[in-house]
Amino acid sequence: MWYGSIPSESFQIKVTDSTGQSAIQQYCLGVFYPTPQVNAANPTVVTADGTAHKITVTGLNFTDASDVLVTGTAPLLTQFIDVNHLAITLQPATNALFAVSTTSSTQVPLGATSMNIWVAEPGAYFSNQNLSFRIADPAPSITSVQAVLNNSTSPCTPNLNCQLIISGSGLVFDTQYFINGIGRTLQLGSFPAAALPWSSVTTSSFSVPTAGTYTVVISNPNQASTGTAMAQGQFTVSP
Repeated sequence: MWYGSIPSESFQIKVTDSTGQSAIQQYCLGVFYPTPQVNAANPTVVTADGTAHKITVTGLNFTDASDVLVTGTAPLLTQFIDVNHLAITLQPATNALFAVSTTSSTQVPLGATSMNIWVAEPGAYFSNQNLSFRIADPAPSITSVQAVLNNSTSPCTPNLNCQLIISGSGLVFDTQYFINGIGRTLQLGSFPAAALPWSSVTTSSFSVPTAGTYTVVISNPNQASTGTAMAQGQFTVSP
């Protein structure tokens, strides 16, 4: 399917004179269709919560051959509602906050970002591209934190490489992990093969010089209301 150029239709004109002689000439005439227009996307912010979300595009001059596109994607699998409304569906994904299907049945991962949205359809120019919707990180929470020796279930002890197993909600690729007291920022070590957001992750390694109780602070940027959401939990390092 092509977009953004104007197709043409061929036709012939035949002229016959009084003696029965005739001549035929073929012509091409451009076929124009109204340019689609995007007026709004609803909702304008979608938070990754592990469920599917529909984005409804409101505008003008939509047809049942219209396709929605967003920044960095091919034409998306689009639901035609009526001449003023189209919709796409964001599905939970394992490699990004969401995934969306294209017209060629491939899956496009979508992370926490703002994306312009527009409409294309055969025989018409592209719509305006000045409107967008945003995907946001969820707010995180912690229900438990366990410190273990690297790649084991044994309790963490001082001056050895340990990892944190953090259970809770709203854990995503953007989540940051910081241990108070030692000023150590950890990275994501491993995560379940499940759709985001996760309920449990394992961090990269760290060590502490003494036994005791420590506090880990997790934070998710890119919140729906802007800013960063934080949560904290405590863990124990055995003597």
